[in-house]
Amino acid sequence: MLRTEIYRMLKSRSFRISLLVGCSIAIWELIVVAIPYAYGPEWAFMRSGADGAYPPSLFNSWLGGTPFSLPSLVYFFVAPLLACIPYASSLHTDCAGGFAIQLLVRSDARTYLRSKIVSSVVGAIVAVEIPLLLSLLLTATVLPALPPEATAGTFFVSPTAMLGDLFYAHTWMYLMSYFLIEICTICAIAWAGTLLGLVLPNALMTTVAPFMICMILSVALTPFNASSYTPAELLNPSPTGAANVIVALMAYGSILILCLVITCIITKHIEWLQQ
Repeated sequence: MLRTEIYRMLKSRSFRISLLVGCSIAIWELIVVAIPYAYGPEWAFMRSGADGAYPPSLFNSWLGGTPFSLPSLVYFFVAPLLACIPYASSLHTDCAGGFAIQLLVRSDARTYLRSKIVSSVVGAIVAVEIPLLLSLLLTATVLPALPPEATAGTFFVSPTAMLGDLFYAHTWMYLMSYFLIEICTICAIAWAGTLLGLVLPNALMTTVAPFMICMILSVALTPFNASSYTPAELLNPSPTGAANVIVALMAYGSILILCLVITCIITKHIEWLQQ
């Protein structure tokens, strides 16, 4: 059943659209940020190191390294939506259209639900992380991976930001650590979105609801100086706030645990799917 759901997710038009949008933004970042840094005459003084200027680097020119560029702002704003577009609404669509009953002929309801959740999470991770990796690779073709320098003033990760010290000491380890934080956040978004499909009236609301919840969180947490814990901030490898990594992992880990508890409760009372 899991193989079937993964196949359906990868072949779905919504997954391809989400991945295409994300990769298009990554290419947009390359065109308007990385290439001008690498070849534009306006940045020649930085490339030459004139007047002590630090040359442009891979780590302050890719999609996750320029939090104030327009492509980066757009990408991390819509990232929660890109995570839900591929497959979060599939459970709702199957149940509403009667297709779930046909699938349950070959499997039990519990296995079906678990396969749906895993497929939704996998699709979300691929849709959000592949454009970031693409941007990193494309930018590396035009700019060198010069180590970040805190005194240069051209790197947007503050030493006081979450894992900021690690960024300047071991940059690749920082990026790998941040990708793991992103995956945890994406899992929470996609899993919650899939479960919402059981209660929301249509597929569009199922897809958009997690994105709207993320926007509400951004507004609600800002007055408390806690906006650095919103999904848009935690998904950005160059956060503008100073979130505590332990608090962030506990918060989104709690969401994952809550989703797990709800899933376990549903699987014990899921006979209605087979009716």
